Amino acid sequence: MNGLARYLYQFVLENRLDSLKSDKEYQKCVREVNLQIERVEEDLTPEQRRELHRLIDQISVQNSIEGEHIFLAALALSRELHALVQV
Repeated sequence: MNGLARYLYQFVLENRLDSLKSDKEYQKCVREVNLQIERVEEDLTPEQRRELHRLIDQISVQNSIEGEHIFLAALALSRELHALVQV
């Protein structure tokens, strides 16, 4: 991601995702994920808990990378659409 794209991505994350935070389906999903993590952790040893959290962290990184690529694809699409409108 180049400098401008990174800046735009950060701007969107920090300033344009209020709708996500107030989305009832998203809130429900977050609660359910956290509840499931707690349930699974109850039966794990400390080492298994660490491994579980490493896995969750890696999945989070994977999702972040996918989100960046989706953002870049949407940005490229907006440029293409803008070019079509200018013709």
